[in-house]
Amino acid sequence: MPPYIGEFYKKCFLGLEAEWLVLIRLEKHTRINFMSHIFISYSRKDINFAQKIVTALAANNLDTWIDWKSIPKGEDWKQEIYRGIEEADAFLLLISPDSVKSEMCNTEIDHAVKNGKRILPIVLRNTDRQIIHFEINKRNWIFCRDGQDDFHQAIEETQKTIHTDY
Repeated sequence: MPPYIGEFYKKCFLGLEAEWLVLIRLEKHTRINFMSHIFISYSRKDINFAQKIVTALAANNLDTWIDWKSIPKGEDWKQEIYRGIEEADAFLLLISPDSVKSEMCNTEIDHAVKNGKRILPIVLRNTDRQIIHFEINKRNWIFCRDGQDDFHQAIEETQKTIHTDY
């Protein structure tokens, strides 16, 4: 048993003040994370729809990593993207004809695969499957096409998938 757990049991009997001190110490040793950290890969041509998805995921307690809000000014943007993927719980690719042709999106997919990330493809616009990265093509997709699919249902499916262990 870790020493701070043993201290907790001893100090619980010393009163409320001692218990609070131990709980503060426990907090330093315990990582409590109620939000999932999600990396979003997208084409700049889909930035408006990406923003809508980021906002909806945030409303559902999903913390997103996306370049425009997550890369500090003056930093090596490519290294920050790699770090964002490495630290993410899941990797969302927003599929469109533009994202599947993007060299950076394909590099991000490769890095996510290399780091064993859970990959969730979300279709924003119909795209020729023959030009889609193999790792994306083989997965079950979530459809979120404007005017064709229910946006709220797509967000619910995304949230449910992220919180489901496989």
